[in-house]
Amino acid sequence: MTEKEVLNAIKVACQLEKSQNAFAKKINISQTAINKIVNGKSKIGNISVETLMKIFPNMEIDFFSSKNTDNSVVGKINKFIAKLSEDQQLEVLLMLGAEFPEIVKGNKEKENDALEKTA
Repeated sequence: MTEKEVLNAIKVACQLEKSQNAFAKKINISQTAINKIVNGKSKIGNISVETLMKIFPNMEIDFFSSKNTDNSVVGKINKFIAKLSEDQQLEVLLMLGAEFPEIVKGNKEKENDALEKTA
């Protein structure tokens, strides 16, 4: 993970909450701190682990990934996707959505039918 990726993720999180202020309130961090991060006045590398955990509560760190290689299909897909640029990742997501609209829409009945056909 690069500092640019972390910064982009923080920007997306702010957009999802509709504003830096709303995001800051949600994670209990000052809007000023979020603004400094987003505008490059605070370095991503200087963010404490505690603050990162507030910003990304679902974040997982795999400290020993070299020892735990995931060779499952999902693991291989994740490795492939991770090598793509953000724009390329979005393009892949759009292609998957076009190919499997019943799954993307969350229609469980159609999703189950699609999964049964592949089994």
